[in-house]
Amino acid sequence: MSTVGSQCRYDSDFSEDSTIPSSESEEEPLYPISKIPTFCLYPPEIPDGRFIWNCPGCDYNIDFLNLSTDIVNQLPDDTKLLLDSKTWTIKDEPIQFLFLTLASEHYKDHLPADIRSAMSPSV
Repeated sequence: MSTVGSQCRYDSDFSEDSTIPSSESEEEPLYPISKIPTFCLYPPEIPDGRFIWNCPGCDYNIDFLNLSTDIVNQLPDDTKLLLDSKTWTIKDEPIQFLFLTLASEHYKDHLPADIRSAMSPSV
């Protein structure tokens, strides 16, 4: 840009469009959201005063009063102690972490195979 008196004049070699080409600015999402069941897009919830989560997409449930031995055996010791204490609530942080982990693992069963395979760690 050069100034002539009080007027500004722009050099033509700097007047090209500076937009990003569409191939760079409009990247396609890694996983098309339309392939994911809607209920999987929201955090799972257990109503207050309840201890069972029912999957909104099938008949699977997690009963925190009757967790399977397989699940309990994989828990950290502090979570096992908390569950054994019978003084926990569904809102306690370790229980919430366990719940969200178990529900997230189950939600993977509802994803299309191509998305599940893309989520698997490559060896």
